[in-house]
Amino acid sequence: MEDNNSRMIFRQDINFFEFPMWMVNEKFTGSKWIIEKPYGRYEISCSQILPTFFDAKVLHFLHSKIKDTDFQNLEIYTNRYEVAKNVYEFDKKSEKQFERIMFALKKWASTFLQFKGIFYQDSAYSTRFFSVIDDVILNHETRQLYIRFNQQYVQQLKGSTFYIYVDFNVFKKFKRPLSARMHEILVKNFKERDEWQINIDNLAEKLTLEKRNGAKSYYPSDVLIKLKPTISEINLYSGFKIEFKYSKKKSLCNFKKLETVDNQEIVTPAKIYKEEVKDAQLVKELLRFGISKKLVEQFIKDYKYEQIIYLVELFKKNKTSIKNVDAWFKKGLTENWKNNENNKKVEFKKIIDEKKAEELKKQIEDENFKKQIEELKRNYSVYEKKTALKIFNELPKETQDTIKQQYHYDIKMFGTGPFERDEIWFAFLLRKLKDKIDSFSKWANKNGYLT
Repeated sequence: MEDNNSRMIFRQDINFFEFPMWMVNEKFTGSKWIIEKPYGRYEISCSQILPTFFDAKVLHFLHSKIKDTDFQNLEIYTNRYEVAKNVYEFDKKSEKQFERIMFALKKWASTFLQFKGIFYQDSAYSTRFFSVIDDVILNHETRQLYIRFNQQYVQQLKGSTFYIYVDFNVFKKFKRPLSARMHEILVKNFKERDEWQINIDNLAEKLTLEKRNGAKSYYPSDVLIKLKPTISEINLYSGFKIEFKYSKKKSLCNFKKLETVDNQEIVTPAKIYKEEVKDAQLVKELLRFGISKKLVEQFIKDYKYEQIIYLVELFKKNKTSIKNVDAWFKKGLTENWKNNENNKKVEFKKIIDEKKAEELKKQIEDENFKKQIEELKRNYSVYEKKTALKIFNELPKETQDTIKQQYHYDIKMFGTGPFERDEIWFAFLLRKLKDKIDSFSKWANKNGYLT
């Protein structure tokens, strides 16, 4: 498996792509950008000029190195030459370039992000404030550059359940800052769907486009004229192709991800993304087997994909005979069963002979119990829905209207997706009223199902 470090892949919390961390206008001289929403507000501020595309390239390069550092220390050791080599196109490095890199770091050390009621995680919204970089030290004798990230910021990148993987080498290929920012928005919105719609004013705000002097809203023509070359560049460099349509009547921008025209190996980023998805799916599968997160990370780091997936398939065929999953996977990887069929056969024959009868009996009992639980869950789902609707209908009309407004805000912000609207409404209502509805265990006890 190719090392992610050489590919410069980094993990990014989606909130930091949903709302802009930098400005597309390289000549922007302001120190603040605000996005107002019906139920919250996003604000990025900087004691310097707000970061722009070049500053974003510096930050994303450093993001790709965070995984090499001690999570507790949050420290990166590099030098200006290494940064310049990765963020500038030209081979020749100059003192002017080094000064620009230091100014970028100064900006990030002065940047403050505020999510007021709109930071999304674990199906809920919260208020969160972030700094990005705490310390930057350049040793003029050794030329070593020391950078210490803000702990809360990095913890969010590493611990978020609402994230995507990004390839720095794709990001820095874009010539137009608008293309790079549009790409950030699209990879977020194409994470679990192939089509996405957004109001043109909301899109322009996310792209950090500026209104005409004195205008209260954006002129669609000003936005659309910029989008055409942006989509062309994304189609050239991103690894996926976009079809863009605009509905003048509804003021809606529609983006559809298309299949690539051919399978030529000319778009390296597409191949990288596929490999990253493959790794992510493998991690999920290992975690489902009950293997500890720490051990899964060790497996992915120390062993090849082919070795691990071989054991995954082997485990699926024989899982009823395996009690200690962690130990079994560890043994299979250290002994390299993929390339040692004899060891594998001996190991399995011994396990099956000793455990077959006992595990078969347990499997039958588990299946019967599982069927009973599934029936209870179906009954509980009916109870949940009836109770939620009853509680909602009994609420004052003013409260009902507030909940409906929050629901429509969620739909507008994150899109409807390939779901039925009534199911989305039901899920939203359950989340809002969950404290007023009996939990599964409490409901089951009340109805005499559990002792």
